[in-house]
Amino acid sequence: MNRLLRLPAGLLLAFALPVLSACSATSKVRIENPVPRPAEKAPLTVAWTQRPGDEGGPLKVGFSCFSKAYVRLDRAETAFGELLDANFERVLRTGDAKAAGADLIAKADVNEYNVTLRLDDAATGESYLTFRHAIQPPFYASDSSICALTMVTFTWFLFPSYAKGVADRYAGGYASNLSAYFTQLGNYLQSGYAKDLAEHIHASKRALPLEQEADAALARGDKAEAFRLLARAAPGLWHGTQTGRRVIGKLVPLIPHGEAPEIPELARKLTVQGQTQFKDGRHDQAIESFKEVLEQAPWWPSAYFNLGIAQEGAKKHKEAAATFERYLQAAPDAADAEEVKKRAWALQAK
Repeated sequence: MNRLLRLPAGLLLAFALPVLSACSATSKVRIENPVPRPAEKAPLTVAWTQRPGDEGGPLKVGFSCFSKAYVRLDRAETAFGELLDANFERVLRTGDAKAAGADLIAKADVNEYNVTLRLDDAATGESYLTFRHAIQPPFYASDSSICALTMVTFTWFLFPSYAKGVADRYAGGYASNLSAYFTQLGNYLQSGYAKDLAEHIHASKRALPLEQEADAALARGDKAEAFRLLARAAPGLWHGTQTGRRVIGKLVPLIPHGEAPEIPELARKLTVQGQTQFKDGRHDQAIESFKEVLEQAPWWPSAYFNLGIAQEGAKKHKEAAATFERYLQAAPDAADAEEVKKRAWALQAK
């Protein structure tokens, strides 16, 4: 008899679970995001190639426990487009970035866990920015108990107004999270990042032919000419990027073999600011100042020494050791060369 009861109960359960899942309460998620507008757009062309596959449908709240929630967000695609349009000179809706002559490829993703925007170099594929935000929907203890209760009753049908309230809170949490994300990303882009990125990309394009000429000069043994060319190519490059690392890696060993250009006034000003920040104990700020000095004057040995001291003060031992090694490459005959060498060795051991 028990076996006979099990069969219809199993069939009923198999039918009821998908029905409950399909009938979960829904609520729309609208992104009310005031996209920040910069005073000046970055002079770059962006290929907006991948958009969140978003049809603007409702958010299904899976509190029936039989399927996870899926996310469809009103205006997510529009919000990404508005943000890019607001910060970059040209934004092309195209899948072929190279044919369009784009500088950057913008890719976005939205799911129930994260929202992300990536900016990649259209020529090299190098990623310059990955701005990700983890979404944490607001769950309440009472919502969890409803979830358990739903497994044995038709709660969504018995208490439709309560189910709708849960769905609205859930959707509201997404809307709040995403609106905050777009505002933060917009503020970050216009805080100077987009403008600095444009300067780096344009510097990279300028550096390539100079780097090739320098390689030819090195091949014929003319280190002084190679240094002169690389010293023209390096300013404005981000030292953490592929192009920056490559050019600076070639430049630093050649510093003793060439006549260094004049140190720009901005580099001198930033040096004073960095030294002041270091004395005040603001080591991280000092690091950023000295990095900016090296973007202005990568041939200046003292800038590497100052950066190494700041990194050591911030307990970034491995980075400091690498920076001191560059200082030794740039100034092998410095009076403190032996002392700095031992300092780098000690930092490598920490």
